[in-house]
Amino acid sequence: RCDASAAPASALALQDALVAGGSYAASDLIAQAAEQLRAAEGARGAKQLLHAPRLARYTVFGAADGWVSHFWFAWADEAVAGDGAAATAAKVALDAALFTPLWCAAFLLAMSLLRGAPPAAALRRVERDWWSLYRGNVAAWLPANAAIYGLVPCAQRVRAFAAATVLYTIAVSLWEERAARRAAAAADASSSSSAPS
Repeated sequence: RCDASAAPASALALQDALVAGGSYAASDLIAQAAEQLRAAEGARGAKQLLHAPRLARYTVFGAADGWVSHFWFAWADEAVAGDGAAATAAKVALDAALFTPLWCAAFLLAMSLLRGAPPAAALRRVERDWWSLYRGNVAAWLPANAAIYGLVPCAQRVRAFAAATVLYTIAVSLWEERAARRAAAAADASSSSSAPS
């Protein structure tokens, strides 16, 4: 059973939410620092400050992800009994078929809405970018999920997932911010070309 401790499930879920929120925050801070270093190489003396709203988006989403993942891992362990190779493969397949598609949609929707996009625009973003994010997510997480489901006790999976998330979220944070800059540049170009001269 996943929640083997005497603590209530909600307390354990809160712990997992805090751990995951912290891992998302740490990974976005690392991604922002990497972007600043890259920008500083191209423009001397141009130093950006921490982008706090971006950090808040990742922290909030990470906490929500940790909370949901706590209950997901418990459900997956109940849905697929056992710890052998076949059970691990079934849990990884369940993750790829059920959790990951919803996670990808939630990520795109949340990032858009937390950025201030109207709901219709956020839904268009999900339609446009979901498949690309899903494919990349499954490819990146397949080995990690096999290790997490196969080697880590259920009660510790969110923490193991949080450690792996630091690396993954650095990549997804850089991907998300590049996509947002491209969309903003396209919108600016579109409004400039349609402005009367």
